[in-house]
Amino acid sequence: LRGAVPWGDGCMDGWMDGTPAGLVLIPACPSSAGRDLKEWLREQFCDHPLERCEDTRLHDAAFAGDLATLQSLLQDESFQRRINERSGWCCGGLPCTPLRVAATAGHGPCVDLLLRHGAAIDLVDVKGQTALYVAVLNGHLECARILLEAGADPNGSRHHRSTPVYHAARVGRADILQELIRWAWGGDI
Repeated sequence: LRGAVPWGDGCMDGWMDGTPAGLVLIPACPSSAGRDLKEWLREQFCDHPLERCEDTRLHDAAFAGDLATLQSLLQDESFQRRINERSGWCCGGLPCTPLRVAATAGHGPCVDLLLRHGAAIDLVDVKGQTALYVAVLNGHLECARILLEAGADPNGSRHHRSTPVYHAARVGRADILQELIRWAWGGDI
């Protein structure tokens, strides 16, 4: 069984069910433990990663909250031009921008940096969700505040059935709701 390896054999711990019948046909495991799966997949299936496969380094850095890498990448003009690119590799396969990724993960400094480099603040994903909506949805007050200060629409997008205000009220996030009301109507609770 060339190419068949026991489930485990350096990749996972032990057999699937404890018997030798747990053989699966998979490519040889990446040689170094802890390698990034996405990078390994690009190496295996893309002859020219930058031409035929998405380069998700901006999205990956935003997801990880890696501010230093994000700053470094945004020094390159090619990454600056792609700051609003929607990648299908992130967010469970949902095409989204680095700003949405950072807002979803709650990485305020990354959200701020992306905005300062020209990320479009109210772009929507395929569900009609803005970066502000997902920041509120995930309870990230700092990200919501940064987005609101930069001019995000507190009402979210007309392409989505819910609004940041409605969600914050529904789940009882008075702190986020107060920020949204302050920016939407100039009021206070």
